[in-house]
Amino acid sequence: MKEENISQNLFKSHFISVFDNTLKITWVATILIITNFAIIVNKVNEFNKNINVNILIIIFLALFVTIMFIYYFIMWKITSISYNKDKIIIYKSLVVRDLSEFLIKNISGLVIEQNILEKFFKVCRVKIYTDQLRKKKEDMQIIVKKDIADKLKLFILERFGVLGNDEKLKSNTYDMNIKLNNIMLHSFFNISIGNIVILLNVFWIIFTMIAKGTLMKEVLYDFIGFTVTILSITLPIIYSIISSILKFYKFKLKRIKDILLVRFGLFTTKNYIIPIGKINGINFTETLISRVFNYKLVKVICSGVATKKNELDFLIPMMSRKKIDQVLELLFPNHNLKITQKLKKQPLFTFGIYLFIFSVIDFIIIPVLMYLRLPVYIIIGYMMLSIFLLIVLYMFKKISIEDEYILVSTGFYIKKMSILLYDKIKYIKISDGAMSSNFNIYNVNLYVLSGFNSVRTNLGYISRTNLSKIKRKILR
Repeated sequence: MKEENISQNLFKSHFISVFDNTLKITWVATILIITNFAIIVNKVNEFNKNINVNILIIIFLALFVTIMFIYYFIMWKITSISYNKDKIIIYKSLVVRDLSEFLIKNISGLVIEQNILEKFFKVCRVKIYTDQLRKKKEDMQIIVKKDIADKLKLFILERFGVLGNDEKLKSNTYDMNIKLNNIMLHSFFNISIGNIVILLNVFWIIFTMIAKGTLMKEVLYDFIGFTVTILSITLPIIYSIISSILKFYKFKLKRIKDILLVRFGLFTTKNYIIPIGKINGINFTETLISRVFNYKLVKVICSGVATKKNELDFLIPMMSRKKIDQVLELLFPNHNLKITQKLKKQPLFTFGIYLFIFSVIDFIIIPVLMYLRLPVYIIIGYMMLSIFLLIVLYMFKKISIEDEYILVSTGFYIKKMSILLYDKIKYIKISDGAMSSNFNIYNVNLYVLSGFNSVRTNLGYISRTNLSKIKRKILR
């Protein structure tokens, strides 16, 4: 693609973005009014009881919507976007000319998505992330026509060395396709412990009715009431499963040179472009159910990508260990990343540290429980719980120090594993107390670059030998 003048690549976001921004801020205002409706009514009545509060709120909301629409229309009118050479430029010109530049080399993620309404109007929502810190959302979000989004995508890909005539880019073949049955497994494995308890409770109610012979009587007597009751209890779980299936439907992934291309979604389709060099770590999560079947959720930590809800670091659905090995090989073919190593527990002295902390706490709490004259079985139960938590706290964190990365495992009910590449670690924080320093045991935190803050991974307590080994590998 030969270099073009800025004017040739100059475009505006679609006019729909004015409505989109207005609706967003209107929704927030509406929620605030609903949640504070009683307070508003009281304040208005204190001022004048003859004022109709409902009409007043409607007038206020209509005025607010009008003002917001005018504001976003002006912002849309004065804003233009262009791309040229090695950057994307946003122009805003009213009284003062404002210019923002995004260097292509700093882009850590490009997301192009379409919901049903956007597909109808043939527009796309484009989100661009850069690897700067201290942010809670994308650096740039625009709504543009699909052809403009495709041109921008191709421009960015070419700047990362992927040419538009690349056969793999043009083909519909992918390195990995997640089938529908795997997506359904992902949805099932992600059911929370609370929802599992709810489901078991529903099954127990139905089973009890069957055992007593009252199920048919209940259904025949009030079929609609029975159905509504069961659905109202299970609806959040059903919604969670269905929305997860729709989200990851037809999940496809392929690597072209140093770029990862991902596509998934049914009603809302998302296309990710992730430079491999911006991936700073990988997290794996096992829920209570998925651990039984050895499935893991994969979360890729990308620099500059925020971590709030709906702005997650790049996510790959639950998959088997075999599929995970394929993903790791695809992302880092030269690192030989594995999650099957034998992990080592923290030094035994760490147990003594936790035992001392728990002893101090119990020395305070147990006399209080005795002073309150609680039954003996409650006090014994508390002591057993303390011992259980002490063991879990010592056992729940394990690490493996490999040649090119560190593997960290944490958690009891929900198990989490992290792979940290030495060359992606930004800094290391070492803590030692009066007891641990005498035994050359240190509490270590490692940080890699992410979105709002650096992602911190605690290694727990490690020996001086292992700490020196990690330092050497980070500094090499």
